[in-house]
Amino acid sequence: MEFSVSLEDRIKLDTHLNSNAKLIGITGPSGAGKSSLLRALAGFERNAQVTVNWHLPQANISEPKIGLVFQQPMLFPHLTVKGNLALAQQYASANAASYAQVIKGCEITHLLDKPIQALSGGEGQRVAIARALLNGPNVLLLDESLSALDIGLRHRVLAFITQLTMQLPMKCIWVSHDLQDLARYSDVMLIIEDQGLSYAGAAQDALYYLNNNSSQEHVFGVLQGCVIFPKELDRHSAPISGVPPHLPDDNNDVGVQEGVGVQESVGVQTGDGTASGLLDGYLCVDVLGHTLYAEAARGGDAVVPPANGDAIKLVITANEVSIDTATNTAATTMSIVNALPCTISEIKRDGLMGNASTSALVLLDVTPKESGKQSQILYARVSQLSLTRLNLRKGMRVVARFKMLRV
Repeated sequence: MEFSVSLEDRIKLDTHLNSNAKLIGITGPSGAGKSSLLRALAGFERNAQVTVNWHLPQANISEPKIGLVFQQPMLFPHLTVKGNLALAQQYASANAASYAQVIKGCEITHLLDKPIQALSGGEGQRVAIARALLNGPNVLLLDESLSALDIGLRHRVLAFITQLTMQLPMKCIWVSHDLQDLARYSDVMLIIEDQGLSYAGAAQDALYYLNNNSSQEHVFGVLQGCVIFPKELDRHSAPISGVPPHLPDDNNDVGVQEGVGVQESVGVQTGDGTASGLLDGYLCVDVLGHTLYAEAARGGDAVVPPANGDAIKLVITANEVSIDTATNTAATTMSIVNALPCTISEIKRDGLMGNASTSALVLLDVTPKESGKQSQILYARVSQLSLTRLNLRKGMRVVARFKMLRV
């Protein structure tokens, strides 16, 4: 996918992205040109010079339909919610999602008979997104269109949109200031600063760029893995160091360490008959041959649970990661049992915990269990005291430990 946009004094960029990317996230400071970019791509800026090749799944789409949803919902006030949706359906393309699927996925069933004036900000945003989806766009542009939603609802709607991009000939370009959301749901990210493009690439690479070129407090990394069906855990996580396999304890602090298996082979059947990777609310995830547990967040009614083999991202903030210099990942003497063997690749001192140089950001290369696989990056923020007491240094082999994550 390629596009070039030039709008005097507002935005100028030229980028080439992976043609397989379905969700493209955009971030940057206020006033950088993000909204101008979306307006230009939607054809709303007459003076903009725009060249674009969307690389849509269906080659016969000569003039793709583009839908743009603003932060402030542009709904027709003289119609009810149902009336707004019906109007979009009148002009819908053949590839539009079904009415039932959209109202479930956007969680607006209870709002259908409400007047627009009675909607809250978050309700209005969900109705506006639903209306755009029912029109069947090939490209959906979201300009901070989920900013009024609470985090749980926002994740469910984003998961639904992600699912639709897999099912329909549709791409989504969305603007957000929430880097964790962007990292979790975007295939690629654009970072826009000073009316131009600062960086474009895969989400984890964009985060690496941000973490190394800004002083943001909430640094985090993304682990890429895949869901593994519980019955396959014996192969992926054979016990080591004589530690017997066991199921996680019934408390919120427990994850799973590399090397811990599961005694029972149980799974969940999804609505289409395929096997889900869920196990009693836990999700089993393989990352570079190491097995982790995550807590499966509740999805909306229209979202299919993750199935065996599905790609998945785990977002981990630097403050959640502890460094253990004892390199036995199978230790069972602590409740923080998600564990990954790592090598320290860099130590950056900062002053984010108080005065200058009172803390450090440690970059960790996760060691693949099998040779030939590329390592992934984790971040840990530690105090200067811990840095000194543990004698942490570049090239040192350690274990990164963190509690169970929610995905």
